[in-house]
Amino acid sequence: MFQPSISLYGFIIYEPVTAFTNLILSGCCLSFGLKVGKSHAKHWAAFFYVVALAAFFATFGHGLFINKNNILQLISRSFNITAVYIASLASIVLIKNKKIEYSLKLF
Repeated sequence: MFQPSISLYGFIIYEPVTAFTNLILSGCCLSFGLKVGKSHAKHWAAFFYVVALAAFFATFGHGLFINKNNILQLISRSFNITAVYIASLASIVLIKNKKIEYSLKLF
């Protein structure tokens, strides 16, 4: 199977488009986190920070390794799972109905 790659200053970067896209996503999520952090929705700011970290680690996981089951991809996936958990908590905080809030906290 053909693996797209480029060479910059002697370093081989595998999947350069994916790595560049992850880097852009990381910067955007960091920017969103800073903007949302100024409001009252602190959990959503944490969500964007964690997604930014996940995308940052995915940048190097895709760019530096030809094998996609590497430690950086594992760290990235772990941060993504944490981000989903934080988004769930942020949604629960915004729910006003106490019965619905109690039933969702059971999960």
